[in-house]
Amino acid sequence: MPKTILYLCRHGSTVLNEGSRFRGSSDVPLSDTGREQAKRVQSLLEKKHIAAIYSSPRPRAIETAEIISIGHKDEKEEPLKPIVVKELDSVFYGPWEGKTLEEAQAMDPEKFKLFLEHISQVDLGGEKLSDLAKRCRDILVKACEDNLGKEIVAVTHQVCTRTILCELLEAPFDNYWKLGQDAACVNVLEYEGEGKFHIRVMNFVPGILDTIGKETKAW
Repeated sequence: MPKTILYLCRHGSTVLNEGSRFRGSSDVPLSDTGREQAKRVQSLLEKKHIAAIYSSPRPRAIETAEIISIGHKDEKEEPLKPIVVKELDSVFYGPWEGKTLEEAQAMDPEKFKLFLEHISQVDLGGEKLSDLAKRCRDILVKACEDNLGKEIVAVTHQVCTRTILCELLEAPFDNYWKLGQDAACVNVLEYEGEGKFHIRVMNFVPGILDTIGKETKAW
């Protein structure tokens, strides 16, 4: 049987990303830069036979998924439409939403220090990273099981992709910040069955070598 491939993508950039502000549950759309980033992912995957595209319910993720879907068809030869699933949603940052890193730090220095050094211990809208990892991984496993032998896309948020990758690498969640996940990046996972994945590619974006050593607004 052909391999089951999951292209796990982070959404494109927004004005909040570009202002180094917390997004979380904010319903902010893609910026012009974010749309161009999504178009580059679309070009990257346009020759792949994508069977399904799953998306977080946030507008920035849905718009990214819609751009990626251009040119792909479903089994009825109709334009492929993203499947929106709540399990791929981001977290709720509470009073930090919309705030800059500096503003969040000033509001609660102790929690902010924990956020940077021991994020696994931080309550994110009633969830810990272990909770987030379970809900995201469960829906991705289901998506793969529903599309065995096919290629699929999932568009979500960096908090989800970093957490999932930590779990797949069997790395403690406090390694979260050690994993780069740039805007509109693509991670390629091979589904091996029984809930297991093999990581083939992490944090790929076209021209990524040109970004090394530069600020990418990736957090």
